[in-house]
Amino acid sequence: MVGVRETSERAPIREDAGAELARPRQTLLSIKNIAVLVAGVVLSSLLAIFTVGNYIGPAIEQRKTSIQAEVSTNNRDLDLEKLHFYSVGPVIVNPADSNGERYLKATISLETHDAELLKEIEKRLPQIKNQINNILSSKTIAQMQKNDDRERLRREIQNRVNGLLLGGHVANVYFEEFVYQ
Repeated sequence: MVGVRETSERAPIREDAGAELARPRQTLLSIKNIAVLVAGVVLSSLLAIFTVGNYIGPAIEQRKTSIQAEVSTNNRDLDLEKLHFYSVGPVIVNPADSNGERYLKATISLETHDAELLKEIEKRLPQIKNQINNILSSKTIAQMQKNDDRERLRREIQNRVNGLLLGGHVANVYFEEFVYQ
């Protein structure tokens, strides 16, 4: 038999070879963790902005509207004896795009400078309320949320009511209450 010689010489094994293979995997895992963390923070921020914008924002706008109305009324030089108000009362309607799931409650007052006009307003109250109902129910919540939107709404109501009156005109329309849900 031909002699086979066994050698005990082997290539040296490096003990840090496993660590080198694990290092790229750890780097990859830490990059994934950072990416997931950043995505979570971004989603949480978007959710917070959406929540604040949809639920808290309209309440703040409503409060700003009432404060601005108080300031503008206080700043006017008005002869209080010539001011007359008629409360139309609360009007409750379903906004245009709500499918009956949402509602708007508005308490409206009309301002005039003619005491005699109050009698005509009272006689025409069913017509006035009908016009107000038609206007409010034709608008979506989005069309009534901002201060400018409500100002346009007040002017539209004023113009429609004035179109019904023969003995004078309404000088202003006020939302004493304007709540939608």
